[in-house]
Amino acid sequence: MLFGMEPTDYTRLQTITKEFTPYNTLWTIVHRWYSDIDQWMDNPFNSIDANAAAKFVEESIRSIVSANRYFKDKAMNQIVAIGEKVRG
Repeated sequence: MLFGMEPTDYTRLQTITKEFTPYNTLWTIVHRWYSDIDQWMDNPFNSIDANAAAKFVEESIRSIVSANRYFKDKAMNQIVAIGEKVRG
């Protein structure tokens, strides 16, 4: 007890954060894809950082696979289907 007050229980916040993370992951990947695709398509080919692009794709696929596990557990089949399509 600090300052005469009971400590706050943050377990619900931890649960909400854990449940929000897969959605945030997908939104972040899509946002980055749309910003990067403009650069990839509009700039000269030799100006593209191939290593950075490859790293982004690899990290995105890993993140999508991880998020898809969550959506499978929640039986969100439409989202799972999109993740499977993106993964190839």
